[in-house]
Amino acid sequence: MNYTIKPLLITDIVWLMELRNSCRTSFINTSEINIEQQVRWFEELPTDCKHYVVWDMDEHKRAGTFNIVPLDPRLPIPDKYHPIAYVGGYMVDPAYRGQGVMEATLAGLDYTKQYIGYIRHENWHSLKACLRIGWKAVEAIDHKEFGRIIVVMWW
Repeated sequence: MNYTIKPLLITDIVWLMELRNSCRTSFINTSEINIEQQVRWFEELPTDCKHYVVWDMDEHKRAGTFNIVPLDPRLPIPDKYHPIAYVGGYMVDPAYRGQGVMEATLAGLDYTKQYIGYIRHENWHSLKACLRIGWKAVEAIDHKEFGRIIVVMWW
């Protein structure tokens, strides 16, 4: 497959909402969202939040998405790590699962930096996908707001 990463645009919003709602049981926040909420979210994105779409350039279709955003003070960072940002929101269109979309997201990372991610404890499919592309599971934490989460690091 021939993938490229492009910034998320307003024209991607309906697709993003549909994909997010279909994947929501895998996320820490499992609520379903509507188009008004998705548009408001997009309009209120801070400039330091980078959201991307992975495009299948052969088929000219969206294959997946991910984001690189500032660290969330509500989420723990193990003492021995110093990530510059949180990477998350990994979603792969079901038609593209197992076809290298997760690997394509790595082009968005600076290989000289550390990144952190969080995965719901029950979300073994996402954990396996992240481990397969080089993320490392560093600890599991019982979080008072989000329940049991697995902390993953990229470095």
